[in-house]
Amino acid sequence: MRVNVSLFEIRIGPCQKGSPELTRDSGLSKIVEYSTNNGTTWSASTLATSGTYYGIAYGNNVYITVASGATTTQIFNGTSWSNGGALPATNSWRAVAYGNVGGTTPTFVASCQTASGQPAYTTNNGTTWTACTGVGANTAGIAYGNGKFMTVAGNGNGSWTSTNGQSFTAQGAIPGGVITWSGLAYGNGRWVTVSTTFLAAVSTNDGASWTTVRLPGNTGSIVFAGGVFFAVGSSTFYWSVDGLVWQTGAGGSFSTSGYGVGYGNGYFVALQNISSATGAYFQSTNIYPVNYTITPTSYNATS
Repeated sequence: MRVNVSLFEIRIGPCQKGSPELTRDSGLSKIVEYSTNNGTTWSASTLATSGTYYGIAYGNNVYITVASGATTTQIFNGTSWSNGGALPATNSWRAVAYGNVGGTTPTFVASCQTASGQPAYTTNNGTTWTACTGVGANTAGIAYGNGKFMTVAGNGNGSWTSTNGQSFTAQGAIPGGVITWSGLAYGNGRWVTVSTTFLAAVSTNDGASWTTVRLPGNTGSIVFAGGVFFAVGSSTFYWSVDGLVWQTGAGGSFSTSGYGVGYGNGYFVALQNISSATGAYFQSTNIYPVNYTITPTSYNATS
């Protein structure tokens, strides 16, 4: 059966046989797709419960995805999907980040892009979830790095950090006005967040202060790998070493907006938000994306 989907997010981790796997959240009822050949072909897997799943993360030998407009979570253990514990409230759950706190406490944190909603965390692989404290409502981008979680405003200018994923502390305001900071990544000693309004912001002091720069285009997702930040957005992709100076990637363009990006096994893989499910992957022996080539690949899954 052919499955046409809108693609929202991608994460990298091992599959049940131990080979590299790309897993993407489709946003379609009960469908998540996976690839074991670096994105060349994809197959559909079936979730245990229907929902619109936006965020997915890998850690501690499981994938966890959260549903928007529901309390539903799903857990993949390498073989099949099962229902996880309920989130604290029916909110617009947007993204998930994983961190091994202190090297001893595997922790997932889900951001919540709802005006009255708080992020939530789990320390038992999604069996139970608890609302975070100290963080403002309406958060979007979330990531783990430098021994802490950070989340940024989904409709505003706030930033918050936590060393345990449970209690957060407010950090500096991000210049640029009330906007959606949709993606966040850590690398090269700095946090970089991107928006859908042609802006990126950089903090080298864990969010205490931010510097905002203009991007060549709008972006929806960002990842750090191999010494560079790599962002996808409106019809193309951008890369930067420091988050302040950005270059447009060479080798081609998307037919529409890129929605998610991940890196693993020597590949950047970018997903596009279109129902015909056409996307692209990047490969090069040189880590800098400016030298990457973009090649369309089919996203038509078979279940």
